[in-house]
Parts: sequence; structure tokens; C-alpha cells
Amino acid sequence: MTDVKLSAAVTRYDGSEDVETWLHKFNTVADLKGLDALAKAKNMAMLLDGDAFDVYTSLDRESRGDPMKVSKALRQAFGRGLLTYADTICDRDSIDAADDVDPFLARVKRCQEALGGTDTEFEQRLRAARLIRALPMDVGDLVGTVCGKKLVLTDVAEIAKEKLRSRAAVRIAGVSAAVASRQKQLSDNRSVQNIECSACGAGGHVATECRGTVRCRNCRQSGHVARRCPKNGQAGSPLVSGGPSTQ
Repeated sequence: MTDVKLSAAVTRYDGSEDVETWLHKFNTVADLKGLDALAKAKNMAMLLDGDAFDVYTSLDRESRGDPMKVSKALRQAFGRGLLTYADTICDRDSIDAADDVDPFLARVKRCQEALGGTDTEFEQRLRAARLIRALPMDVGDLVGTVCGKKLVLTDVAEIAKEKLRSRAAVRIAGVSAAVASRQKQLSDNRSVQNIECSACGAGGHVATECRGTVRCRNCRQSGHVARRCPKNGQAGSPLVSGGPSTQ
């Protein structure tokens, strides 16, 4: 039975109030009454309701008998919110695709049931929090912001799937753009390689960009241009004049 004077001085706690204020009041009154650790744990359990009682029942038998461990669990669950509590029991970044969401939630539910948990609203909210923490950080933070503190499981699951699909689509679009850019680069390179410089005869650039030695297009020798080629007028030269001899 809950100590009558203790229950009269300390209100019941369901997780909606500030946990530190409630724990401070409970411990102060319990110390004034001279309760030992076991009595503290029993009285604390009797004063818990709703989500707070669900946190208590999720603990193992030994932890339930230790008021320090019960207090720690309450602080983790309600001191900074369920998302922070989920950080202590879930690895981040273990989900990367929308198809992974439902199997993950099913595994978490089986674990909760194996620990003696029932499918209460709190357990569902805790599954939602664990899902958010298992998502890639950028997606999880976005889903957490959209859903707020209510963490309705069905809403969180659907929004998580939507954001994961959008993320995958962006990745695919990025890869496609990168491939297209690379293909264009290769095409441009091939086009450049087919250009022949009219100054040096080399490929890959035009005369205005030439930094090489001038090469004759008539005899293919370097050091002069075709109009000043020493082979001009020789038989077989492509630039032999067809006019009458000046000699």
C-alpha cells in the first residue's frame, strides 16, 4: 500500500509534468518519512500513472526495486523527451530505404513484447521515437521536426517512408546528372581531339590557341608556313604554280 501521508503530499505522476520537480518533491517527502530504498521504490511505483507507469513496467524486476534506477528511467523518458530516451536504446542510421521501415517496427514490437511490454500508446510512441533515431540523421531530424512531440506511430512511419523515397529519388537524379555530365565531357574531349591546328598541325586546339612551333602544311616541316615553303615550285609539290615560268 502507498503510504497515506506520502500520497497526500506528492501528486501522482504520468509524465506530463516536469520530472525533476516531481522527483525532488517525492524524494524530499520520502526522506522526511525515513523510507528505505525498497519502500521508496514501492511508493514511487504506486504513484506512477500513464506513460510514466509504462516506463516503470518496462524495467526488469531488479531495477523496479531500485528507486535510483527508476528515477533514471523516468529522467531518460521525460527529462528531455522520448527522442532522447530512444537514443539510449537504439543505434542511429540503421534504416536507409522506405522498405526497411515496417520490418524495423515489427522487430522493435517483438522486442517490447519479449520484455513484457504491452501495446500501449506509450509503447507505440516509443517505437515511433526509435524509428526516427534509426533513420539517417538528415531524414530523422526532418521527420522529428514535422511530427513534433506527439509522435503518432502511423504518421511517423508514413512520413519516414515519404522522406526516404524522396531522398532516394534525389540520389538517383544526382547519379544520372553525374553520368550525363561525364558523357558530355567525354564527347567534348573527343570533339577537341579531332580538331587540327592550322599553325602547328597538331590536334586538340586551333591556331589562335597554339603554343607550339609553326609547321608548314605543304611539306609538314616546322619553322615556316606554307606560303614561304622552300619546296614551293618543286615537282610533286601540292602548291606548284601552274602559271608560266618567270625565268
